[in-house]
Order: sequence, then structure tokens, then C-alpha cells
Amino acid sequence: MNKFYKRINEYIKYKQIVSVRQFEIETGISNGTIGKLETKDEKGLTLATINKIAGKCKDLNIEWLRTGNGNMIAGPSTPDEKDLVIHQQAEEIKTLRKALKDLL
Repeated sequence: MNKFYKRINEYIKYKQIVSVRQFEIETGISNGTIGKLETKDEKGLTLATINKIAGKCKDLNIEWLRTGNGNMIAGPSTPDEKDLVIHQQAEEIKTLRKALKDLL
């Protein structure tokens, strides 16, 4: 199994994306591009494919995708970015709590 396929699959599972095909659709990658990494002796992803993934998966550490080095999820690098992420997550939690309350 190709190293890119393994890492992309790890990210797909982490993000709870339904399937490889759904990931391809969400990122604008051609049908079967990721699957070919699993089934054929593909060497890797093209720069265009990596750029599409990077454009849609802002939290994905592209260095990790390419090399396996570092963390899968790119973290904020400055205190201001960290504060922004915390604020965004707090807002999302509030929204999800309200949606859950409405369901109950």
C-alpha cells in the first residue's frame, strides 16, 4: 500500500469523511486518483493534486502528507492564532449544543 494512500486514509478517518470518493469530491480531485495509490504502483501525488488538497484541507499538514514528518494536523503557530482557534471552537461548541438541544 502506498505511503500517500495510508496517510490520506488516516486523515479521512480523522475527519470522519464517509469515503475516499467523498474526499476526492470535496477536494476537487479526479475520481479514482486516491484509489490508484492503493491499487497500482503509483509513486505519489502530483503537485496539482497536493495543491488541491492543501487548498481544501486547511488543517492538514502538507509536509506530513508528503513526507510523514511532523503532525498530521497543522497547528496554529502564534498566540493570536491559537486564541482565534479557541474562539472558533467555542463558537462551534455553542452552535452544536443549541442544535442538540433543539433535537431533544
